[in-house]
Amino acid sequence: MSFDMYFDEHRESIHSHEEFIFSLTLSVPDAYPVLNSVWSRFYSSFILPPDHANALVHKLLLLLREHGSSNKELARLVLRLVQFFSSAWCERWYLRSDRKSKSYAWLFIIN
Repeated sequence: MSFDMYFDEHRESIHSHEEFIFSLTLSVPDAYPVLNSVWSRFYSSFILPPDHANALVHKLLLLLREHGSSNKELARLVLRLVQFFSSAWCERWYLRSDRKSKSYAWLFIIN
């Protein structure tokens, strides 16, 4: 299962083997509320405004600082996601997810 995200010509995914990122954030829920809100709606429909994309960028960087020095897989994942969410913020795109099946959550961006 993967969490696929799209806008315009851009695409990014959180693959099933990368879902470990949420175990890190859920262990300290008060530190990562925006990331945990994505996890809580991982397989449902929701809209994510540009401001939340920006907040995700900052929380992902915090997560990288706190856990990434010895975890190269986390570092690669965070850097990929930061680029994607930063682009959404800069372009002022809204992210919208639609539940397509039990296996996939598709994330589209509407402007």
